[in-house]
Amino acid sequence: EGRTRCSCGRKRRPNDLVASLCRDLCAAGKGVLVFCSTKKDCEVTAKELTRMRVVGDGHAAAHAEAVAALKVACPDGARVEGLQELLAGGVAFHHAGLADEERRVVEQAFADGPLQVLAATSTPSAGVNLPVRRVVLKKMSQGKDPITAGMYHQMAGRAGRAGLDTQGEVFVLTENAREFEAAKALVAAPVQPVSSQLWRAEAPDELDELAKTLLEMTVAGLSWDPSSMSEAAEATLFAVERPGVAIGEFMKAAQVLTDKRL
Repeated sequence: EGRTRCSCGRKRRPNDLVASLCRDLCAAGKGVLVFCSTKKDCEVTAKELTRMRVVGDGHAAAHAEAVAALKVACPDGARVEGLQELLAGGVAFHHAGLADEERRVVEQAFADGPLQVLAATSTPSAGVNLPVRRVVLKKMSQGKDPITAGMYHQMAGRAGRAGLDTQGEVFVLTENAREFEAAKALVAAPVQPVSSQLWRAEAPDELDELAKTLLEMTVAGLSWDPSSMSEAAEATLFAVERPGVAIGEFMKAAQVLTDKRL
């Protein structure tokens, strides 16, 4: 079991440190997002933080509402064992193993406040709007892969979102001097430029990816006729980068779907 040496020289388990980083924020009514390297560690971390009672007892009614929402969303019971008990304590986990219904309940409870601590893999770091006051990275890896500068910025970007909070904090837990130096490099790394991946002029076969995206948008009800398709296309980063190209390529993608009878 990995351990982290604190400044006083005593060895402490990583979750002891995580708990100490959660208690003061929970007492102030703020949320903490704890990034873990694996799905199993998400669940173990959430259970240990619940056992250590990092969330106070003054939110029982709100926690009960989150449990009730889970029962409505999953009348046959949660697919992942222990999720309901964790919600009752104001803590939960978030990873790809959750069913869609479970994920929506967890995300809504965290956004609304009944859920104050969320142990997660990198799934909420991109595409899920879960702003918090404090982010904790338990390890310098996600799965078997080391955290890259881009991954770090995505995770750290959950803390102190502009317009939603006045400040944000990020804590990175390291196990040795090598990891400490790597963490400093991540923090100091410049933000990488962002570019649309929907289409590239030098890779014509990327049109298939654009067609797939358009199909997903259509299924989600975001695009269903030429007018709404154009509106959706104009809202993409692709359109910002290539304003004279995007709508035409979306129309070509729509023709690909038509030809394939999709």
